[in-house]
Amino acid sequence: MKLAMAAFATGLAWLTILSGNAVAQVPYQNSSAGYSRAPRASMRPNRPTVSPYLNLLSGRGIGFEYYGRVRPQQEFRRTAAALGKSIQDLEASRDMQRRS
Repeated sequence: MKLAMAAFATGLAWLTILSGNAVAQVPYQNSSAGYSRAPRASMRPNRPTVSPYLNLLSGRGIGFEYYGRVRPQQEFRRTAAALGKSIQDLEASRDMQRRS
């Protein structure tokens, strides 16, 4: 039993050493100021973590829930995504102006 545990621990240690970056880790990018983390936009999920349609089951009226909660949440997320895109575009144009 001790031999099996030692073999397992050794194998696990080698796997850990040789595995490299884990999927959840954000890779470093080389920037002009040294090394930095990847942009925050790459760390954001593409979809909401919880569906706004779950609010339809809360017990009020489906119409009230849809137009009072679901639609405003969708509009907020759409507006936030558009704002994020605008910020990225402005940062990209600023970086291009700095380079020239």
